[in-house]
Amino acid sequence: MKDKYTLGLLSFAALIISGIVYLLRLLDVPGGILPIISEGILLFVVLVMAWEYVRRLSNTWRLIYYILAALVIIGFVFGVGIKL
Repeated sequence: MKDKYTLGLLSFAALIISGIVYLLRLLDVPGGILPIISEGILLFVVLVMAWEYVRRLSNTWRLIYYILAALVIIGFVFGVGIKL
């Protein structure tokens, strides 16, 4: 991993945005697009870090990663999954 600083920054940004979204939910204020942005950043960071782990494993695990990553990305794009 060459650029851990950027991933750390994105993780922190997602944490801040998620915190704001949860606070807005407590106050019954709609978060607008913030939950989508937060989930997208978190998804990106998790996929990158998971790839850093899986790339050293066998091709079977890489295939499993690709399948799961595709399913998660499709779920994110089409709005299927956990709602913040």
